[in-house]
This record gives sequence, structure tokens and C-alpha cells, in this order.
Amino acid sequence: MPPYREHCSPAGRQRNTPTLRWLRSVEYAGRSALVVVPVLPGQEDALVETLDPIGRDPASNAILPFGKMARLHFCSPVIIPYNKWDPRSLLMFEGDVDGPVADFLKDLVDVAGDGVDAVFRHCEGFPSGAADRLQ
Repeated sequence: MPPYREHCSPAGRQRNTPTLRWLRSVEYAGRSALVVVPVLPGQEDALVETLDPIGRDPASNAILPFGKMARLHFCSPVIIPYNKWDPRSLLMFEGDVDGPVADFLKDLVDVAGDGVDAVFRHCEGFPSGAADRLQ
């Protein structure tokens, strides 16, 4: 399976949710948010299908509309295919942002919480579900 990569240029309410807590638990440095997580076994094709509309229209797709995220400069969701050293594929999601990364993550969940669920539900350890976000 070839890696998926798309660079995008973009044009609230604050929630403390399982989704946001999970995103905050991932390591990041400086003004770049970087999430690298294993894709669940057998979910690679479904993840590619989920990411495809984002690649076709990064600014205003219905999943992760990056154009609505004012702090975001660019974003690169990438599937790193499995190899002989690691049997798992990985999803790498990187975004370069203005201001604190924590503020960007709040915006991401507020603007596209269901889209975050749609993408990361294919990954290990993600507490997906819109119902969880509303509790």
C-alpha cells in the first residue's frame, strides 16, 4: 500500500473530552503537533478511504476542514506502511501551527471532533465516539 500524504493550507468552544485528552497525551514539540500511532490491524484500507476526501479538498472537506482552523499553516496526514521490521502500519498526523499546540488541539476538536473520530478510530488506543465527547 503506498503512503498517503497531503499538504494543506487553511484559510469556539473549549471542550475537555476523551478525544482532547488523548490528543494532549501525544508528544509534541515547539509549534508542531505530531501524532504517530499504530493503525489497527486490517484498518489500513478503511483509513485510506477516510483520508481520501481530505486530500481532494483539504480546506473545506466534511471530515477535517483545515480551512476553518485559523491557527494551522499546513498539515500532513501520512500512512506509513508496514515493513519487515514492524508489522503495523502507522498514521502520522503533523500540523504546523501559530500559538500553543494545546490551543490548536482544542480548535481541532471543536471544529472537527467527529472528523477526528473518523480518522483516529482506525488507530490503537483512540477513545472514539461522539457520545464520549458529549459527556
